[in-house]
Amino acid sequence: MQIKAQKETTGLKRSPVSFTPDGRKVVYIIDTAEFFKKNDKEKGIVYYSLKEAVNAYFWDNPYERKSNNVIVQYGNNQTLMTIPQLLVHLVYWRANVVFGIKITEDHIYKELVNPEKKTFSSIIEKITKMLVDDVQKVTPQICECVASIKEELSVLAQNYSGIQCNTISLYDIIQFKNRDKEFANLLNTRLSKNKTIKETENIMKECTDRLSKVIDNDKINCLYPYVRSGRVKAAQMTKVFCAVGTRPDIDKTILPWPVERGYIHGLQNAAEYFSETITARDAMMTKNDSLPRSGLLSREINRLTSHIDIDYNVEDCGNDYYLNYLVENKDYLSMVEGKFYFDEDSGKEKLITEKSTNLIGKNIKLRTFITCRCAPGTVCKKCVGNVAMRLEGTRMGTLPSIKSINPLSQKALSAKHDLGTKSIAITNETLDKYFYSDGVDFFIKQEYATKRDLYIVVSADDIEDLIYSSIDVDDDSIDTTVALEYVAIRDNGVDHVIENEGMRISLTDVLIQDKKIFKDDEDSDYILIPVSKIDVEQPVFSAILDTEEISKYLNNLIGTIDRLTISRYQTFDELMTAMNNIIYTSGFVNNIIHSECIIYSMIRDADDTRYRPDFSKKDVRYKLLKVSTAIEQKDMYTSLSYQGLRRLFKTLSIRQRDGNSLYDPWFRINPLY
Repeated sequence: MQIKAQKETTGLKRSPVSFTPDGRKVVYIIDTAEFFKKNDKEKGIVYYSLKEAVNAYFWDNPYERKSNNVIVQYGNNQTLMTIPQLLVHLVYWRANVVFGIKITEDHIYKELVNPEKKTFSSIIEKITKMLVDDVQKVTPQICECVASIKEELSVLAQNYSGIQCNTISLYDIIQFKNRDKEFANLLNTRLSKNKTIKETENIMKECTDRLSKVIDNDKINCLYPYVRSGRVKAAQMTKVFCAVGTRPDIDKTILPWPVERGYIHGLQNAAEYFSETITARDAMMTKNDSLPRSGLLSREINRLTSHIDIDYNVEDCGNDYYLNYLVENKDYLSMVEGKFYFDEDSGKEKLITEKSTNLIGKNIKLRTFITCRCAPGTVCKKCVGNVAMRLEGTRMGTLPSIKSINPLSQKALSAKHDLGTKSIAITNETLDKYFYSDGVDFFIKQEYATKRDLYIVVSADDIEDLIYSSIDVDDDSIDTTVALEYVAIRDNGVDHVIENEGMRISLTDVLIQDKKIFKDDEDSDYILIPVSKIDVEQPVFSAILDTEEISKYLNNLIGTIDRLTISRYQTFDELMTAMNNIIYTSGFVNNIIHSECIIYSMIRDADDTRYRPDFSKKDVRYKLLKVSTAIEQKDMYTSLSYQGLRRLFKTLSIRQRDGNSLYDPWFRINPLY
């Protein structure tokens, strides 16, 4: 068993096969000092040769990669590593070799013994900080080196996934069941048909918590790496090993019979087969609904924020408008790692790191570039935080659509795996007061049916294509279901907004057919529907239930940043809190800079919404615009192009030609299509 490289060029010394006290076999000794011996041809030739040799050895000996170990010497110290750990260390040590930084205890990354989801990125952050501290500034050479490390890690992951990845083994599951009574009990879970839907959902949640704990406590089972890394969700594991649970119907109501056992036991009867068939169709419909909307939102966010960039010539703009931020838990702390906050005890701004756990549970004043004093479209390094070092060469404003919206699209693509149910309660007082429900349909209550000064208020933008066109609502090929961005009840001149978590509302086809009773509100862009002219025996609203997670989070996000109800947020602190809560519950915990970019472009001067407020002044007055309005008022070119795009997306007739063109022969276009 030889590594294919010369001893004198790799710094690799063959060790007499020996064993550590715990029985691990040692086959090689590596002296890191050899990496720094200069060669006439190339600096670090020993290092690069060794990395190539270990790479080849790893590939040629896949089944010995964990059983064979190497001793790594650094200075007067040494440590034991497996071949995979050595290979990843060699990738990270590129920074040491390129910049001539001797390898010490600080560069032995013990986190790689049992890596977590954040391990690799956190080590890259440490390396970046080490290089910046050594050079005293961010240079193109540092950026190039860090980019090379990321690229090599990516290539490693692709090259070795086939031989290194774990496998869910039924034999291992049987052994796990035999040695752990709790796991055995979970495998024998059987749901009762006599339980209510809410009780069944609570049982499923309890099973998920128990399964996560038992897998984590055991550590040697084949499921542990999947749950630990986050590649497979605990809720998906629950469906496989415990029980599948309740399933949604096409109209988002919940089917009356649960799938009693886990997929590992197979489907038990015709009813369960039917449930899974319905669920598969529902997942395809979810993709059809959510993917276009998340794609459009991603495009809108990109248009809104792509102009934002960091001005590396401005270290600190002197901004003193802070963001009030509640660090609720470790995830909320991780969102702001690398940012600065104002410490009232010392009167100074301090850096937030992963060790700043003393901030958990506290409201802090966070330095934010939402209020940066730099020229519009640019922000200073201090307002961004230490993450600015890693973003040099990257336009920061292009990241929000990638980091915040694209994951929703990916989640929609895997809708079948995530689909579950969550019973929804009617919590909106207005909806409960004026209407009663029958399934997903809502009817006006009899006592309000003849009230003269009672109106349903909807946004004209939502339904203009339906009420101002000749669409045949009886044509089943045309979908007239439009989720209303804004709907309220106007009683005695006061609007009571209708909102209910997990549910959107659309007008019924019956009401749309009776559109002659609709009238424009002279003082606003709303349509008024007098309740007294509605047939009480016909439904007014239909509920669109967001029982699957992707629709819920996507609609919550759109409802927060791109609806008329944006006016409920009086400050950017309130809007940021709402966005963070959505991001946290969705499971996509990102750095707060992406949300900052969005709000940065939504905030405008209260007196002239074409411009950003001047935060160098005291007591600045500002207002928050919804995303689409902010894009329209961004600049003339963006506004014109966005208006055209919005018309393209919303108006079907724009895709049809009215007749022939003089230029048709040049392009060989058919007369009509």
